[in-house]
Amino acid sequence: MADQARVTAADLGIDVASRRERALFHWLICVILFSKPVQQEIAAAAFRALKENKADTPERIRDAGWQRLVKLLGDAHYKRYDESTASRLIAASRKVEEEYGGKLRNLVTACDDEAALRKAIQEFKGIGPKGAEIFIGEVAPAYFR
Repeated sequence: MADQARVTAADLGIDVASRRERALFHWLICVILFSKPVQQEIAAAAFRALKENKADTPERIRDAGWQRLVKLLGDAHYKRYDESTASRLIAASRKVEEEYGGKLRNLVTACDDEAALRKAIQEFKGIGPKGAEIFIGEVAPAYFR
């Protein structure tokens, strides 16, 4: 994976620079998907499957439920981590709904700088330092630079 370029938000049709809530949450979904040791193409296909099947907002992910998410991820060949990732997507959606009023932008705008955002985004289950780096790489230019 070190030899190939990283898939960006733009590659997936996500305009993080727009500062729209949907784009920001879509990028969070992608970071959760890309945080597992899977091929980038498979993670990208999993994101597209979630989006095409309308499981791409906190409410829609919650309403889809764990079983449907597992199926969508598995159908996109995101098989080895489909169950744990489905759980993480549901947990992330709940966190956004319960702690940030349903808007991930509330988390981002509450952060004074990239360091604060890096710490806050790592509070999502499954997002570690590398995932935070991926998230911030796309989000920071729109909010902090």
